[in-house]
Amino acid sequence: MTTAFTGIDLDVAEGEFVCLIGPSGCGKSSLLRALAGLTPPTRGQIRIAGETQSGPGGTCGMVFQEYGLFPWRTVEGNVLFPLEFKALPAAERKRAAARFIELVNLTGFEHHLPHEVSGGMQQRTAIARALANEPRILLMDEPFGALDAQTRRTLQNELIRIWQAMRKTIVFVTHSVSEAVLLADRVVVMAGAPGRIAEIIAVDLPRPRHLSDPAFALLQARALEALERVGMASD
Repeated sequence: MTTAFTGIDLDVAEGEFVCLIGPSGCGKSSLLRALAGLTPPTRGQIRIAGETQSGPGGTCGMVFQEYGLFPWRTVEGNVLFPLEFKALPAAERKRAAARFIELVNLTGFEHHLPHEVSGGMQQRTAIARALANEPRILLMDEPFGALDAQTRRTLQNELIRIWQAMRKTIVFVTHSVSEAVLLADRVVVMAGAPGRIAEIIAVDLPRPRHLSDPAFALLQARALEALERVGMASD
């Protein structure tokens, strides 16, 4: 048996945006799956709002790099999916889906199938679907990694807008230092293997943040230096 991570001691405040960065194989995605209740830890506990996480449920919503949409369902149909497990009238489910579709700026594309919209729109659909279940925590595993630079930047800004509107707790895995500093309240630098926390960097910059800001560059440099110490460089 391979130990994915060990000795992790991390508190995330309600409404906080935390990014995990670190070399491949350091346990970032494994930690995210453990937080979601998909892979229970062999030792220790994960507690959410004082309750031990014992398995998957409505507490956490998950967004992956692979959009994971049902290709036979429309944008609306994909967002409706988690709502279909709730005891809600059909009209109320439709209204809720419409609200989240509007939140991610996809109004007008409700009846398009995934292959009929761009990769960025597919990821927006995946985010809307995760939010439709009203999770306390949104877990995001390199959600923008497969997108081109312009679309990635647009979705970074959109995610911040959504986060500021809803104040969900977000734990976000990325390999991009600039993305982590752009998005997070704190950047958690992990080392491995097995995975462990090497450093936690507070990002006390006001939003919106700008890559040209000297203070941004200093924090990015600090995160890069931390990664170099654990044997990884990133953008």
